[in-house]
Amino acid sequence: MKNKDIFRELGGVDEKFILEADPTAARKSTWRKKLAVMAACISIFAVFLSLWLFMPFSGELEDLSKYSDSEYYALMLKVQQLASRPDNYRFKNNFEKYFFVHEQSGENDVATVGTLSEATPADKYAEVTDNQFEGIIEGDLFKRSEKSIFYLDPLTLTLYSYSTESAELLDTVNIPEEFGFPIKSIDHNNSIIYLSPDCKSITVILPKYQFTEAVSIDVSDPADMKKGNTFQISGGFMTSRMIDGKLLTVTGWGVGTNPDFPEKGEYLPQFTSGGKTQYLAADAISFTDDAWRAFYTVVALIDPATLEVIDSAAVLDYAGRVTVSENNIFLCGVLHERSERAGENEGETVFNITQKSTVYAISHAGGKFEHLGNIKIDGLPTDQYALDERDGVLRIVTETQETEYIRIEIAEGYMGAQTTVDIQSANLYCIDLETFEIIGSVKAFSPHGEDVTAVRFEGDYGYVCTAEKVYNRDPVYFFDLSDPANITYSDTGVIDGYSTSLVDMGGGKLLGIGYGDSDQTLKVEVYEEKDDRVVSVCAFELNYVEFSEDYKSYYINRAEGLVGLTVSHLYGSEYVLLKFDGEVIKQIESVAVPLVENVDYTRSTVIGDTLFIFAENDFKTAKIDQ
Repeated sequence: MKNKDIFRELGGVDEKFILEADPTAARKSTWRKKLAVMAACISIFAVFLSLWLFMPFSGELEDLSKYSDSEYYALMLKVQQLASRPDNYRFKNNFEKYFFVHEQSGENDVATVGTLSEATPADKYAEVTDNQFEGIIEGDLFKRSEKSIFYLDPLTLTLYSYSTESAELLDTVNIPEEFGFPIKSIDHNNSIIYLSPDCKSITVILPKYQFTEAVSIDVSDPADMKKGNTFQISGGFMTSRMIDGKLLTVTGWGVGTNPDFPEKGEYLPQFTSGGKTQYLAADAISFTDDAWRAFYTVVALIDPATLEVIDSAAVLDYAGRVTVSENNIFLCGVLHERSERAGENEGETVFNITQKSTVYAISHAGGKFEHLGNIKIDGLPTDQYALDERDGVLRIVTETQETEYIRIEIAEGYMGAQTTVDIQSANLYCIDLETFEIIGSVKAFSPHGEDVTAVRFEGDYGYVCTAEKVYNRDPVYFFDLSDPANITYSDTGVIDGYSTSLVDMGGGKLLGIGYGDSDQTLKVEVYEEKDDRVVSVCAFELNYVEFSEDYKSYYINRAEGLVGLTVSHLYGSEYVLLKFDGEVIKQIESVAVPLVENVDYTRSTVIGDTLFIFAENDFKTAKIDQ
């Protein structure tokens, strides 16, 4: 026994002596060898497995050719090009790729076209918003019928019954409490409402982080408003309209870095209604070779009664400027075009960066979307009023921002110092919507360095205000667009102040609302074109006041020549109602209101000879003598 233990310890003893001393040793030694071989194999396999699982990927993007049969294949390739990063791909190694389970999305692509139910009008709709296009209703904080007035303040919906003498508060609905939404999740500065054509329901648009929510409220019983359906759409809220009783929304949604293909929810916008998630069809999404970021601008047509999607479309671009005409939706995406050329001196290179727009047109005729085409032009429109459609021609005013800098090459490399020149100007284009070709334009018509502060189109005419904001002075331009191929224009020359909103008052008169010779002066001025030049007809000014630049906060009544808005000063706020009689503009009413924190929330209307004023946490009426 003792010898046996010794021989087991002597690994270097000749095998023959071991066999003579211990006949069982051979079997155990062979088994030990087998274990050692197995252990070695397992170790080698573990090493190779670890290398395969945890060795970082080379940085190459995922091969998407396996999805080539998908209707989204071309879109996948474009999104991957824009959103994926080779040095930080979604999966760092095979362990993450194969051992983290990613649930696949459903196969519902788009909503089925539905039919709006007919309703027997119990009340008559009365428009109070000054819409850009007739029949295309814009969302607002304020809507009314012949029986009721609705006001969003700013997350509490209030309902009033009214007569030509007064109004009575009937009911209120606190939106966050009623629908269980955290107040912090809602961007209440951009919340708006729509009143249905039959006056039986209110749709509230609630912008939230990364998505937009719509809720419906039954107002058929004015004394007992009740919550209805809810709807979610990917992306931040941009704008909306009511078209033929249907709700149109425009939102923007960005794809995250390194999306997982073909997980639809990671690279496609989606809608959620009634617990059902829907995605856009591939042919509903348009994109160009110039697309420079994985961001969608999404258009959805929604039945306000059920909040179900009727149709949807999108462009792969951030289109922050949106206009909706009687026939089409125009989306303007911004991009920067870079170029270089040799400088005047040896070793100089001049680099130029020009801001441009890609303008997309989508038809909404008949409640169905159709991509019509797109065009690239210089500059970017300032807001929705800078675009207009008439007789198949898109008229658009853009503001160009161009930067040039010089890089000087020396023997040791490049100098850090460079000369920079900023160029800013305004342009007007007329674009044929059949061919998407420019049929007329006026480029760089404004003085160097001036901002475009207001644009309006009316009939065959276009009106543009540009300004040197630092010095509070501007020219106002009148464009004759009756022949788009031969555009003519005139201007006021340099005058004090500048307008942030322009209103066509008819009869060749243009009213501007904006600043006087300082940022604390309200100036309301009327212009007309006379003897091939633009002249001031009359003006009204208030000093040391603040006022809203939001056009919807103004009361505009062209037929009666009325303009109203809230102004705030050191001691409080007041609502000012002005009247233009064709020759002079004067104040006909001033109503003191509590100090308003946000003048953008003010809304008003005139019914009979009564002025109704709705402000944040306040409501007043006043008799007016016109």
